[in-house]
Amino acid sequence: MSYRLPRPLRCLLPALMLISPALLKAESQDFRFIAQSVTVDPAARTATFSVTFSQPPSFTAVDGTQLESFQYEIDADSEDTSTPIAFNTIDSVVRGAEIFEANTLRIRDAQGDGGPSAGGWGPVRATVPFALVDDTLTFTANWNDIGDQDGKFRYRLFTTDVGSITADTEASTAAIPLPAGVWTGLITLGAIGIFFEIQRRM
Repeated sequence: MSYRLPRPLRCLLPALMLISPALLKAESQDFRFIAQSVTVDPAARTATFSVTFSQPPSFTAVDGTQLESFQYEIDADSEDTSTPIAFNTIDSVVRGAEIFEANTLRIRDAQGDGGPSAGGWGPVRATVPFALVDDTLTFTANWNDIGDQDGKFRYRLFTTDVGSITADTEASTAAIPLPAGVWTGLITLGAIGIFFEIQRRM
């Protein structure tokens, strides 16, 4: 039985073959993510992503290929993590592999011709800044930027070190945190309810 690599992976092969094996071995630091989270803000219609790596990342490139990288693949139409995210269900991709070139995060459509820097993905739909403090990177995207409408989506996150996947997870925003003001109101209503229940029983 023959196996055909997905188009995004096939597009990476020529670039990886140009890199010296000795250089790859020297540069490899077993780069991976060790923690991640996504916080959804329904009022602002944004999602804030946070990923902590095993070491402060170095987004340098050799022969046009970034050695340490990460990627989010977002399925905006489902929160169900009981089945893996398939290529044809991906709506948008957050491309950490293009930081060396753009110094921002490019969010691309999953389908279409994105050009030579796209890694086989589609055109750029948005660019967003990111913050990097030591080993933790954060960025915020509008729901529209990632192809979402309601803040409920699932995603795959993986890191690569010299072209090899070092860590991989799938998660969703099924449990959306409420804004702080809502929690304050709920706590206050709860306290009032308890007070009247005590008064009723006295």
